[in-house]
Amino acid sequence: MQNDKLLEFVWSDVWLILAITITDSGNGTTLKSIVAAGDYINHSIFTGAELRHGLAILTHAGYINEIEGKYFLTGDAKTYWATRQETRKSINTLIKDFEKFLGATPYTSQNFAAEDQKWQYPSLTDEMVHQAYQEYIQKSRTSKKMLK
Repeated sequence: MQNDKLLEFVWSDVWLILAITITDSGNGTTLKSIVAAGDYINHSIFTGAELRHGLAILTHAGYINEIEGKYFLTGDAKTYWATRQETRKSINTLIKDFEKFLGATPYTSQNFAAEDQKWQYPSLTDEMVHQAYQEYIQKSRTSKKMLK
């Protein structure tokens, strides 16, 4: 893990890195896939503030990288995941593993209303988050119709 006193990971960063981890098959993952995985993991949708904070701090730590709108697991996080991906672990166990990896406290209520200016991810706008959410919802509706 990056030894940087400025890096104080919060629970939503754990949620985000796990969403990226389970959707990046080596070719990167899209924002829509991250939103979908986040819903699967936590039965909730990331806010723009949670995504911006997480992407900024995880990029700074060297755990993820963005290339042309795709997000990749990198560095120590990629190595960490490589030692775990072959084992069959529940989402709850993976959450605990990544909480430990990041040194984040277990789930606590977070307030990103007054977004921390230190951890911004300027290339991600609320409109992009909303668009990814809409694409995810549309795909979910289409999938449900096909099951009927």
